[in-house]
Amino acid sequence: MMDGTIFYWLAWLAWIGTTFIMRKSHPERLKLSAVLLLLVILSDKAVSIYGTEITLSAIVIALTVMAVTFGTGFLQLLKITISAFVVMLGYVSFLLIELYDPVWVLFDRVWMLAGCGFYLSVLLEKGLKERLAIIFAGFLTGDFLYAFILGNYSFPYKVSSLAFLDVAALAAGMVVTWVGFSNIALAVGQQILHGKGDKGLHE
Repeated sequence: MMDGTIFYWLAWLAWIGTTFIMRKSHPERLKLSAVLLLLVILSDKAVSIYGTEITLSAIVIALTVMAVTFGTGFLQLLKITISAFVVMLGYVSFLLIELYDPVWVLFDRVWMLAGCGFYLSVLLEKGLKERLAIIFAGFLTGDFLYAFILGNYSFPYKVSSLAFLDVAALAAGMVVTWVGFSNIALAVGQQILHGKGDKGLHE
């Protein structure tokens, strides 16, 4: 599978959902559609900063994470920062293990990396926005750190490449799917309890 395939599929599906399916009165509809479109457009555009190639999608991700976390209380922001740091460590550790001892990567690296990010986000945060924020913030800072480590050995590495976007998009998709199923299960459970309550009153 070519790099970027997962990202482009998921990004376009999400853009169609936010643009044509999400209700027009939703306050986040236009913002989400714009961010998704910018990510797709800028995913292959890169600039070189101090010898490190960085795609413009990294700037979009960074600004979006800052916008999402802006205005939260100090304690909540500190919690998100610590959680993102944990995700960053997990991301960089995986990449270093893959680099030095790739035999440990038993399955597709994209799914393994995305699964690790998804698992950590579910453990560390409760809200959907917070989970997505720590995934993107942790993965992006981890990608910068990995590029810095490789740069010390003169190995070229592109930050926020299509391979990176595949992992981030898949992890985000897992989180959204998990939250969706959780909400459906919760609604069904409440409906069942409500039905039993009504039945008990009639009896």
